[in-house]
Amino acid sequence: MMQDIESSQPIEDADGMPVDTCTLCSAIQDDSFTRDAKFIVELPHSFVFVYNDQYFPYRTVVVYREHKEDLLALEAEQAHGLFCDLLVVAAAVARVVPDRRMNYAMLGNRARHLHWHIIPRDPTQADADRAPWPHPVSYLNDAEYNRTAEEIRASIQSSRSPGELR
Repeated sequence: MMQDIESSQPIEDADGMPVDTCTLCSAIQDDSFTRDAKFIVELPHSFVFVYNDQYFPYRTVVVYREHKEDLLALEAEQAHGLFCDLLVVAAAVARVVPDRRMNYAMLGNRARHLHWHIIPRDPTQADADRAPWPHPVSYLNDAEYNRTAEEIRASIQSSRSPGELR
């Protein structure tokens, strides 16, 4: 079972020097991740997961298929493909949880592999007008991750093209 795909600390050699290991690449190298409760779907340019921390329900992460650390490392066609995947997922999440303000984050500080966080924000939450960090951590059990993943997966399958987003 896949753990938090971003939380792994960098691996160090005997001298304390970082070893080039990408936790996201490690997580998606074999197809066992597709059986994980958090896996949602494979899209043309990315893999999509329910994010581990569900303080913001239906928070999702879209992971680029190839190891790239920065948007500037992509050719225009690759960036367009990734963005189209992001739009499909964001629209699917928006259909599942309407009336939410979508926040998008692509940082790369912890996991140096292109990935986007889609963070649905409830406008009635006390902290709705602030950045989504820091916040209390909220984990689900496998059945809850499966249910969340299935709801988003069904929404994605109902509309797979950016032209028909809502």
